[in-house]
Amino acid sequence: MADLLSAQDKLFFQSSLIDLFDTFARDIVIHKEPKKVIKSGSVNLLPGYGESSKPENITYTPVNSTHKAMISYKKKQATEADSNVGVITPGGEVKIKVHQAARDYIMDGKTEKISFDGKSFNLISRDAVQEYWGMKMYIFYLEEVS
Repeated sequence: MADLLSAQDKLFFQSSLIDLFDTFARDIVIHKEPKKVIKSGSVNLLPGYGESSKPENITYTPVNSTHKAMISYKKKQATEADSNVGVITPGGEVKIKVHQAARDYIMDGKTEKISFDGKSFNLISRDAVQEYWGMKMYIFYLEEVS
C-alpha cells in the first residue's frame, strides 16, 4: 500500500514543526539533586560527642540545565463536552513538550523541580511520546509548587 505522503512531504512537515517549536519554545530550568562536595581535611563525624551532626566541610553544589520547551497552561480538566475526552490532565495544570535531550536530562536521576515564568513546578508524570511523521517529542505534566 502506498503512503499518502512522500518522504519529501514528511521532511517538509517535520521542518515546519521544528520551526513552530523554535518559534514558541521558551527556556525552562531543570533542577536535579545537588551534588555533595566534601572539602579535604580531617573529618570528625561523631555527633553526640561534642561534635556537630552537620559537618562544615560538606557543601552542596546545585545541578541544573536550561532547555527549550513548549509550555501549555490548562485551567481545567477535560469533560465530556471537550473535544479531547479521555485526555485528563493528571492533577496538574501545566504541560511541557520537549525534545529528546531535555527528556533524557529529566529522566536521568532525580529531578527536584522545573522552573519557568518565575515559578517552580514538580514533575507529576513520566514522559509520553508524541510522534510527528517520524519526529518524536516528549510530554510531561507538572504542578506548581506553592
